[in-house]
Amino acid sequence: MIVVDASAMIAMMAREPDGAEISSRLEDLPRELHLRSASTVTIWEAASAIARIDRVPRVRALELVDQFCRPAAIEPIAPDMAIPALAIDASERYGMGGGRLGILNLGNCFSYATARHLKARLLFKGDATLAAPISSRLEGRRYPPGSTDSKSERVESLPDPIESVSQTVESLREPMLAAP
Repeated sequence: MIVVDASAMIAMMAREPDGAEISSRLEDLPRELHLRSASTVTIWEAASAIARIDRVPRVRALELVDQFCRPAAIEPIAPDMAIPALAIDASERYGMGGGRLGILNLGNCFSYATARHLKARLLFKGDATLAAPISSRLEGRRYPPGSTDSKSERVESLPDPIESVSQTVESLREPMLAAP
């Protein structure tokens, strides 16, 4: 299974320069990854972005996202209580604000949490991307970034239940097919 983040969905829908390549690589993934899903928060985030890009009402943009997801076989996953708990954990570790590292926004946290909950791979891209599993990219960093005092909190390595597949999109600027 693979969880599709809004960044990848938007790139494909908005025909961004790397959107066709992401779409092609999504189609070429191994058979075991043909089950595709997206958090309902991701779908909302994609609809909001498409509304802004296409200058249409968000209700219309949501219809466009639905029209994209159906033939792409991307199924919406409504969060159960485990997913918000994992999203809060992701936000506490990697989220923006509060002196944290600022890598993941709310939508990213829910995509990460959904992938982690489903033990699935995560497809994402963009400025807030990670080419490696989040835990290995952040290990040893301090809160706040650059802090050298002994009281600052160090990021601990998380167990990575999901195998990294960043090599699948190695030619993208900063691939986001990664293990949370």
